[in-house]
Amino acid sequence: MEQWRPEKKEQQHTEISTGDKELALSFLKSDDIFAALLTDFDTLGVTGEKINKLVGTWPPLPGN
Repeated sequence: MEQWRPEKKEQQHTEISTGDKELALSFLKSDDIFAALLTDFDTLGVTGEKINKLVGTWPPLPGN
Protein backbone atom coordinates (compact mmCIF):
# COMPACT_ATOMS: atom_id res chain seq x y z
CA MET A 1 0.00 0.00 0.00
CA GLU A 2 2.81 2.45 0.78
CA GLN A 3 4.27 2.01 -2.68
CA TRP A 4 0.99 2.55 -4.51
CA ARG A 5 0.98 5.55 -6.81
CA PRO A 6 -1.91 6.73 -8.97
CA GLU A 7 -1.49 6.12 -12.66
CA LYS A 8 -0.28 9.14 -14.53
CA LYS A 9 -2.69 9.99 -17.29
CA GLU A 10 -1.50 11.63 -20.43
CA GLN A 11 -2.63 15.22 -20.63
CA GLN A 12 -4.87 15.90 -23.55
CA HIS A 13 -4.42 19.19 -25.32
CA THR A 14 -7.21 20.59 -27.41
CA GLU A 15 -6.33 23.18 -29.97
CA ILE A 16 -8.76 26.00 -30.52
CA SER A 17 -9.41 26.80 -34.15
CA THR A 18 -8.39 30.22 -35.39
CA GLY A 19 -12.01 31.09 -36.11
CA ASP A 20 -13.17 30.14 -32.62
CA LYS A 21 -10.28 32.03 -31.05
CA GLU A 22 -11.07 35.18 -33.06
CA LEU A 23 -14.77 34.89 -32.15
CA ALA A 24 -13.96 34.54 -28.43
CA LEU A 25 -11.54 37.48 -28.47
CA SER A 26 -14.01 39.69 -30.32
CA PHE A 27 -16.64 38.85 -27.68
CA LEU A 28 -14.23 39.72 -24.85
CA LYS A 29 -13.33 43.01 -26.52
CA SER A 30 -16.88 44.03 -27.40
CA ASP A 31 -18.29 47.23 -25.95
CA ASP A 32 -21.55 45.56 -24.92
CA ILE A 33 -20.09 42.43 -23.30
CA PHE A 34 -22.09 42.93 -20.10
CA ALA A 35 -25.37 43.29 -21.97
CA ALA A 36 -24.55 40.12 -23.90
CA LEU A 37 -23.75 38.26 -20.69
CA LEU A 38 -27.02 39.37 -19.08
CA THR A 39 -28.93 38.24 -22.17
CA ASP A 40 -27.22 34.85 -22.00
CA PHE A 41 -28.01 34.50 -18.29
CA ASP A 42 -31.66 35.40 -18.94
CA THR A 43 -31.81 32.86 -21.78
CA LEU A 44 -30.45 30.18 -19.45
CA GLY A 45 -33.10 31.03 -16.86
CA VAL A 46 -30.80 32.61 -14.27
CA THR A 47 -32.89 34.92 -12.14
CA GLY A 48 -31.90 37.71 -9.83
CA GLU A 49 -30.51 41.19 -9.86
CA LYS A 50 -28.37 42.28 -12.79
CA ILE A 51 -25.44 43.28 -10.58
CA ASN A 52 -25.35 39.91 -8.84
CA LYS A 53 -25.34 38.08 -12.17
CA LEU A 54 -22.44 40.16 -13.44
CA VAL A 55 -20.30 39.82 -10.31
CA GLY A 56 -19.73 36.16 -11.16
CA THR A 57 -18.23 37.12 -14.51
CA TRP A 58 -15.43 39.31 -13.14
CA PRO A 59 -12.74 36.70 -12.35
CA PRO A 60 -12.39 35.30 -15.89
CA LEU A 61 -12.32 38.69 -17.59
CA PRO A 62 -8.88 39.94 -18.63
CA GLY A 63 -7.29 42.58 -16.45
CA ASN A 64 -9.11 41.57 -13.27
